[in-house]
Amino acid sequence: ADIILDPKIHGLLNQITQFPFISFEHFDFPVNWRTLIKRGLRFLPLWTTDKLSGIYAVDLKVRAECEDPEKIKTIEQGEDTFMQQCIKAKYPTKFFHVKNIHLRPKEDPARHYRRGKYYWKTAKRGFAKTILSAVISCRYNLIKGYIHARFGGK
Repeated sequence: ADIILDPKIHGLLNQITQFPFISFEHFDFPVNWRTLIKRGLRFLPLWTTDKLSGIYAVDLKVRAECEDPEKIKTIEQGEDTFMQQCIKAKYPTKFFHVKNIHLRPKEDPARHYRRGKYYWKTAKRGFAKTILSAVISCRYNLIKGYIHARFGGK
């Protein structure tokens, strides 16, 4: 992905000793429906406890301590989600609202389907939250992927 990082990140990295996994928000450019929805929902408690983006900093010693190398081998996709879950089980994590810009975001039905599969396979995300997220963001194939992964099928 092409990403322009917010200069504020530099000042936030010193918190890695308190929060061994830090994730940073990003916005799509050009602005799309997903970005507008994310901005509108960022204050709802439903989405505040487990936020993760593809932009993160991690304490590698803590990662080595928390992750099981054998379990990592079973992850098809969503390694960052798995890493966050492992670290979060023992240590506090942090999500920062900064203004990173994601250039050339990709949105397509196949990508949504795969994301839905890994919402269940890796994140074990709840059914209601997945459905709500998919409907709000107009990613209906996400529901299909989630259902296939969780209840069998394709």
